[in-house]
Amino acid sequence: MNGIFDSVEQALHVSFLVTSMPARQRNTFRMALIQILESVGILSDRQESFLAYLRGEKSGSVDFSGLSADEVRAQCAMVVATVADQLPENERNALWIRFARGIPARPKSATVAADCGVPPSKEWKRGVFGVANEMRTTLTISNRDAIVALIAAHAFPHQREREFSYANLSKEFGIPVRTLERAAFTIRKRLRVLEHQAIDRLHLLFERDGLVSTEECCETA
Repeated sequence: MNGIFDSVEQALHVSFLVTSMPARQRNTFRMALIQILESVGILSDRQESFLAYLRGEKSGSVDFSGLSADEVRAQCAMVVATVADQLPENERNALWIRFARGIPARPKSATVAADCGVPPSKEWKRGVFGVANEMRTTLTISNRDAIVALIAAHAFPHQREREFSYANLSKEFGIPVRTLERAAFTIRKRLRVLEHQAIDRLHLLFERDGLVSTEECCETA
């Protein structure tokens, strides 16, 4: 059976972006949906059809599982709620870190990111501090702000060589670069494990609800 989304990860990526934007005017939301779908990359036939509909192009049918733009938003809200309500806390936090990032502005420093002043999502903030508290007992670093900054570096890889470089973090927190590198590796490994577990768990729920295809194989990047 074909689902609305091609994968659990696509469902999470689109849903968190859609729900992070205020409904406001109908046309504004339509343009936001166009931008989000265009950012996904390769789309299924039904998603291409829905994108054509949003753009105002003529197509054979509007077949994003027969949903209107408002109904897509409702489905996305259900995806986001499932993450919050149906996952163990540590898995939920890992997905919030990855998918509830929003669209970040350029932070002024790693301290700003550590205070979560850049990403607009309260879920992202809760996820970061939740994982930081969990990881604190397994790392050689005890400074929570430094751990939070390493998690932010993982969440925003394009900023890793600027605000979140190991050299910058070493100067800011007084921690040797090699110690930061080892801690970052441990954090990335833990987050990948939690993401895999969460996506496997969500696949069963999303498949049941018709959100993803029954033949989808659970894979994470």
